[in-house]
Amino acid sequence: MFNLTTTDSDGVQGDEDDSFWEMDDIFDENPEEDILELQPREKTEVEDPKEASEASHPEVEGLSSEDSFEIKQNQDDEEEDPASIIVEEPEKKWNRVLLGTTIPDGRPVYWEFGHNGLANRHMLIFGSSGQGKTYAIQCIQCEMVKFRQKSLIIDYTNGFLPDQLEPETNKMVSPKQHVVSNDPLPINPFLPQESDHGGIVIKQSANDVAKRIAGLFNAVYNIGDQQYSVLHRAIMDGVESLKEQMNLEQMLVIIEEMSNDKKIQIFRPNPLQ
Repeated sequence: MFNLTTTDSDGVQGDEDDSFWEMDDIFDENPEEDILELQPREKTEVEDPKEASEASHPEVEGLSSEDSFEIKQNQDDEEEDPASIIVEEPEKKWNRVLLGTTIPDGRPVYWEFGHNGLANRHMLIFGSSGQGKTYAIQCIQCEMVKFRQKSLIIDYTNGFLPDQLEPETNKMVSPKQHVVSNDPLPINPFLPQESDHGGIVIKQSANDVAKRIAGLFNAVYNIGDQQYSVLHRAIMDGVESLKEQMNLEQMLVIIEEMSNDKKIQIFRPNPLQ
């Protein structure tokens, strides 16, 4: 038969809820007298949380173990959230101009004109009349002065004359005005250009100069084939005969002579074109 008994640590029988126990089978030769006895299991000491905290967190002078345990918890709670850490933007090694901020998040927008790693550092300012294009350029010029950068403005609308500039721009930039009609630039497009190819210098021929200038006129004014032929011939003849003295005035004189004396040749296709 099977008897279920429990004993405490002193061997005294008691209720099942009053002790720790485990099953131990004892079989005699007589099955009817077999007894299934529940032997008490040795109690294991359970660590007191307070004692464990005292062992792992030694007391600080003047503080109890409870206080030191609370301090440790507060330190853990006050650890910075990685998402809340603000990463400072590294200092840029190139010059740039602050143009403004985005809407609505307010992020700064720069013109990275000094960034050598960018393939394209150009900027386009467009807008209808009176929207502030000239004013924006003046602001950018004032910013570039801080980096000791020079500016060249080719103005054909008289918007950058001294009496048209903002007082701040005149003061900060101190622009030097050059009126081409009063003082022409020493640039002669009729001079043959030279290019260096690994030590080999190649100079343009009269035909190359004529093609370059006539093509420019055609791109701007969309002249016809006959006008292009006349212009090409006049430029090439002038470059060959006048050399460095060839200019726009001489070109007009040559075209006038061709129209008076060589009317048939004017409209003849140019074999060198």
